[in-house]
Amino acid sequence: MADGQTPQSSAMRTQGQAPAQGQPTGSPITRFMGGSPGAVLARLLFLSVLVGAAMAFLDITPWALYDGIRGFVERLIASGFAMVGDLGRWFIYGALIVVPIWLILRVLDSTRR
Repeated sequence: MADGQTPQSSAMRTQGQAPAQGQPTGSPITRFMGGSPGAVLARLLFLSVLVGAAMAFLDITPWALYDGIRGFVERLIASGFAMVGDLGRWFIYGALIVVPIWLILRVLDSTRR
């Protein structure tokens, strides 16, 4: 604006410019999908066949994969609760030793004053 232009003329000048590089262009569907719907569909089709072939080669079904993930999460939760139980037990054991020692030291320290 130092060159004598008003804010309105500056805004009108920028509205007519092409979008900067890296900014999405096109319809909202094209922006959402990351490309034209046909190209995205072709890529998804190709990748689906590729992943399906790999899964068939490894003898993995989607249901077996789901069951494996579910079993893993269940074991993780079960061991997590067991760990919390162990942690609680360690806390109690430690407190049975630490708290009486702390209490004795506090009493001894208060008698010195």
